Amino acid sequence: MRRTPLALALALALLTACGADDPVADDLPDRPLTGTLTVQAAGGEGELNALRELIAEYEEDRPGVTVRFTGVPNQGDHIAKLSTAFAGGNPPDVFLLNYRRLGPFVDRGVLAPADLGERSTDEFFAPSLEAFTYDGELACVPQNTSSSVAYLNRDLLRSAGIALPDQTWTWNDLEQMARQLAAKKIAAVGFDAEIRTVAPFVWTAGGEVVDDTDAPTAMTLDSPEAQRALTYLTGLQRYGVDARSRAAVEPADQFAAGDLAVFFD
Repeated sequence: MRRTPLALALALALLTACGADDPVADDLPDRPLTGTLTVQAAGGEGELNALRELIAEYEEDRPGVTVRFTGVPNQGDHIAKLSTAFAGGNPPDVFLLNYRRLGPFVDRGVLAPADLGERSTDEFFAPSLEAFTYDGELACVPQNTSSSVAYLNRDLLRSAGIALPDQTWTWNDLEQMARQLAAKKIAAVGFDAEIRTVAPFVWTAGGEVVDDTDAPTAMTLDSPEAQRALTYLTGLQRYGVDARSRAAVEPADQFAAGDLAVFFD
């Protein structure tokens, strides 16, 4: 997988996707589903509410099934709850997880293999299937993929007399815009200090995040290309959200409140 940062989850309607391994389930007769299904996911309130709507539709289509949903506000608590639940022998039946955090659960052999049902692998974006494939077996069903996006606050840009960027926008253009915004006391740029944010900049600079994208053994953020990207991102913090302000308020929340001009996600 190259050049495609993925934010992947499972499809709720596919009950065996990223669920706890249950050999008895394979022997069930073909009949309408009944019982209780437990589901856990992490995300912002908007994302969790969207999942709640999906669950309501699922329950409406399957009157015999009740879904008990646990929404967790951040990934750290999500992973901790999952690990504790698996260790205690009471994991959720289905959970949503980014592919970068899937490995430990696959290594422990606690997941039921993914079942696509009547769907073909041709219906899925190939890199998303690759992300969830382990030893030639699909471990989870991908729900979505996403690439990095720059969200712009039109009002703040307009108040600073700055036009919206076009397809020719470069790193230099972004930095120049950030300086202009900062000069008008407007927080220019914010982003989460995570590898999913850093990686696209490293790739744009011509570098790689790891030594081997198929079988990585080490990070390569010390390469000249990666260092160029990291230096650039560090410099952008002078005009927007630095580590101190990020610790106080998440950049996404600052952008949602209208206090940040550009947010990378």
